[in-house]
Amino acid sequence: MANSFTSPPLLTDPGMVVSGKPIRAQEINRLRDSVNYGFAHASTSNAISQSFQDQSLVTDQTSLQTMCEWAIPTASDQHRHLDVYLFGVVNAATLGGEIKITVEINSVSHSQSLTSSLSGTFRDSLTVDFSSSIGADIAYVTLEMKAASGAQIYINDIMMRWRPLSSPLATGELSRQSSKFIPSGANRTTAQQALSSRYGVDLLNNLDHLRRRPRILITWSGVQNASPAPTGSHPYTGSPPPASGEQYLGAGLANFEGGSLRTNAPIFEGTREDANLKFFVIFKVSSGTVRFSCLNNDVTATGAGWHLVELKLTEESVTWFNTVQDIGLNDVNDVSTLPTFIVVGMSPLGSNAANQITSLSIFGA
Repeated sequence: MANSFTSPPLLTDPGMVVSGKPIRAQEINRLRDSVNYGFAHASTSNAISQSFQDQSLVTDQTSLQTMCEWAIPTASDQHRHLDVYLFGVVNAATLGGEIKITVEINSVSHSQSLTSSLSGTFRDSLTVDFSSSIGADIAYVTLEMKAASGAQIYINDIMMRWRPLSSPLATGELSRQSSKFIPSGANRTTAQQALSSRYGVDLLNNLDHLRRRPRILITWSGVQNASPAPTGSHPYTGSPPPASGEQYLGAGLANFEGGSLRTNAPIFEGTREDANLKFFVIFKVSSGTVRFSCLNNDVTATGAGWHLVELKLTEESVTWFNTVQDIGLNDVNDVSTLPTFIVVGMSPLGSNAANQITSLSIFGA
């Protein structure tokens, strides 16, 4: 029978699978069902979720402008659809434009655009599809925008997620790069079926695969190439125009708005027991050299473009028995005290273009 699963699955009662209990088909079948569901749904929560100050992510240009860039981990080689949700405004109900999302994986780019639905206040979605297996750990996402002549387009909120797989899973070996997953058919664990050692090995390997799936902790992009905010009030909210949107992360530069980009998230105890459960920071540098601390790792990167760095978890970087960890970028000169944060830059890159981070993602197992 097909590699099906139910949504949501019925969980196995832990009290029924302890030593001394008979091995029943119901518990094993529920476990099979949950593991298949896990492959379909793990790492499909928000990959990007960012809001922008009203009228700060805006363009009035009539040719496509690169506005934001993100780097996100893929879910698996079989998760080939990135769903994008947008909320924004076109400042004249009859004037449109284009919002284009491009996803690059292994130097192959796929794009999708919104055009006809862009009028007035819009809430819309699109999907970027890959026709073949993903075959990579990281996807690079670019947001471009253009307006019709005389119009302005603002984006207030954007969210993206890898679309969960539907039941049944494909037959054969599934994967995320070198990490393999063997789905199990519904008839495999019914009553009167043999429970082989091979099935037990596959089950443990599948659980190991799911433990390695990336968990996104932070994704952020600065705003590039924004048009000046209009004078007067917003055409729909009535609010005044803002200062320019956040464009970069840096330290020690003028024209900064105080603040920090951080999250509180658990790092589970079992993480330090498995060398395959890794944490990474990936960021884009404008030019020059940046240096910061993340989870007590001293990170230095030189040269424009994307940089991917593995973070080592130590007794100094993680308080293992805390419920949550404070995760973000710290000043490398004061890694032991939390108040010294990398802060958000509001001024245009201009003459301060060097030594700045324009996009940031932190993710782990």
